[in-house]
Amino acid sequence: MKILTSGSGPSDANWKYWPTWTKMLPLYFQCRHKDVSGPAAGNLFIARSLIYHLQRFRPDVIIAQWNFDRYDLYVGQQKFVDQIHQSESNRNFIVDVPTGGKTTEGTGYWCSSKDNIVSWKKYYVENIQSEKGTLLDDLQNMLTLQNVCERHNIKYRFFMHGIINHDFLNADAEIKSLYDEIDWDNLIGTSIEESKSKYAGTHDFNDIEETGKTTSVPNPLVQFDILHNTVAPALEALGVIPRQDRDRIKQYCEQKQNALTELYKNKDV
Repeated sequence: MKILTSGSGPSDANWKYWPTWTKMLPLYFQCRHKDVSGPAAGNLFIARSLIYHLQRFRPDVIIAQWNFDRYDLYVGQQKFVDQIHQSESNRNFIVDVPTGGKTTEGTGYWCSSKDNIVSWKKYYVENIQSEKGTLLDDLQNMLTLQNVCERHNIKYRFFMHGIINHDFLNADAEIKSLYDEIDWDNLIGTSIEESKSKYAGTHDFNDIEETGKTTSVPNPLVQFDILHNTVAPALEALGVIPRQDRDRIKQYCEQKQNALTELYKNKDV
């Protein structure tokens, strides 16, 4: 089967220090796989990247890793893109839908959450952005992808970065109107935060070079947990065939975790 995935930093296949679950997926299953996850991405970027690539890759299955409370902005003027690249912001990069990752050329998405370095962004976050408004946008982006998958007869499943507060989403009538349109039967496994909690005593290596300032990527043990306990059962239920040698992935992640722990045991992490 052809599998298309997208998410934020924890799912980013362009992360170079250890494999994310997206990078390991084609080693776990017999499949053709394309990942278009973007660092620091919110649901706007994730939805648009998946819609763009499903029209070209023609997947049988889509797995989306969604976020809540992120703020993505499409920047269309090169002058402002240059200012972002030159800023001291920890989000001083642009992400591109066609590539699914950071780009140094041209315009694209300024993906960020609570970055207050740029003055107008600080004002927006502190004085204009609301929890309700962001949730409405998040749910609408999720709903858009759900409807597009139904239109193209694509099998669709999703999981979350954080733990969902269903009671909160049902408390407000306007939020609930979108919440009720989401097919929550497509929600799989546990959230990334719950996977991380299983390995709370292990190093997270957030200080690796400059990258810890721009994105936080769960360590190898958490990545395997996401793949093995959340994504893999859903894909197997949809008919994707596991590889016979998939157990070696767990062994590799354990070895990689141990090597990184040894390397960074004397650093503040």
